[in-house]
Amino acid sequence: MRTPLIRWAGLAVIILLVPLAIALRPNDGSVPAGAQQENAMAIDADPSDPDDIDASAAHYTWEPSFEISTNIAAAPTPYGGYTMSVEFDDSILAFVPVDPDGIVYTGLGGMEINVPSTLQDADADNDPEFIGSTGRTSGTTVATGQANLARFQCIGPGSSTLHLQTLAEDPGSGSTTIAPRGVTITTFLTDATITCSDATPTPTLTPTATPTPAAVGGIAEVPPLAGASSADAGAAAKQSGWSTCGYAVLAGGLVAAAIVVVGAWYAGGRRLR
Repeated sequence: MRTPLIRWAGLAVIILLVPLAIALRPNDGSVPAGAQQENAMAIDADPSDPDDIDASAAHYTWEPSFEISTNIAAAPTPYGGYTMSVEFDDSILAFVPVDPDGIVYTGLGGMEINVPSTLQDADADNDPEFIGSTGRTSGTTVATGQANLARFQCIGPGSSTLHLQTLAEDPGSGSTTIAPRGVTITTFLTDATITCSDATPTPTLTPTATPTPAAVGGIAEVPPLAGASSADAGAAAKQSGWSTCGYAVLAGGLVAAAIVVVGAWYAGGRRLR
């Protein structure tokens, strides 16, 4: 009776362990023939940090042009090239071509067959797109990072989406990674937003200290009288000085007169004797 039970228990263990072993098998990055994993492309609104993809950035109409980048954000499926079409609002942003290809291809993953970037309006919605594509001469890569850099300038206030168009929106130049022989790879796309402002920064004024007059002879200035202006205080000081001089003269005259009287009295007394 125990033998069938043991057999059934062993079969159950095998059924559980086989899927677990497959799930835990190390992933060497290879993809079986006929199977694809989803690659990813993304717009980086601020490519100053290549390791960080920013979904938005703010700029001003008075500042010089700025850069955005198109990135291969993930590549589990090896690819040999890519195409892209980036739509924007041309009432807010202006595409600024740079030599020699309009955009700067970074050579990511050994890409060297660069097609010059041009402007178009594939979906006829009056919003232009700049397009571009590049590829390897042979082989594939799983490299990720900045694939190219494009330059823009704010020409009006507002927000513009930098939209990676799909193959459905632009069958000829839609955004996707490409396998050898031109086979498109399922590619997840992420947009970004640029906000433009025409505001002028207000400069911050720094208060300055008022210098204190240097002291002359130990006194910076004559202190004013309480409740009087500086002119009144000066006039009062002058008036006070003349009055003191007059009192001194008067006192001197009285002393002199007293001496004369005493002298006359003394002289008259001696004559009477």
